[in-house]
Formats: sequence, C-alpha cells, structure tokens
Amino acid sequence: MAMVVQQFFTPEEKRDQRTFDQAVRGLLRPLQVLETHLQTHTWLQGDDFTLADLNLAGIMELLNMLQHDVSEFREVRRWLDACYARPSYAAAKGVGA
Repeated sequence: MAMVVQQFFTPEEKRDQRTFDQAVRGLLRPLQVLETHLQTHTWLQGDDFTLADLNLAGIMELLNMLQHDVSEFREVRRWLDACYARPSYAAAKGVGA
C-alpha cells in the first residue's frame, strides 16, 4: 500500500524513493508464496475461479497501475492473465465507471 500512497497520493516533491523501494522489496515474499501456490493450483481455491481470485486480481491491478513488473513470477502472471481475461473481471472492473 505504501507504493500506492507514494505514487498517487503524495505530492511529487514529498515522495520518498526509499519508502517506495522498501515497499517493492516487501512484495517479493507474498508474490513468491502466491507463485508457489499457483504452481500446483489453477486458481486460488483449486480448480475453479472464485470470488477470491476476483478480489485478489482486483488488488493486483494496483501493481499494473504502478507499472510493477511481475513477469519473474510466471505462475502469478499466468493466473493474472487468466483472471483479467474473464468476463466477470471485466464486469467487476466496469462497476461505477
């Protein structure tokens, strides 16, 4: 969340690159946990797309907005691409637009 605050809510002259970089490093462990899980599961809860996938993919959209590259996590990238391709994701993303 610190990345989002620094990038979108902190005036440019007050942004702290160290805080941003620390937040980026803080993402490595959770992304690795997700990567490991997705190596043996198609979706977060197993073989079926659920609200858990929709929710986390929506949160992960913030990383896209920050242009944060997750390509080193192949299974996370596969899962995100599959989530973003679903009509339900597009519908949820369009709510309130």
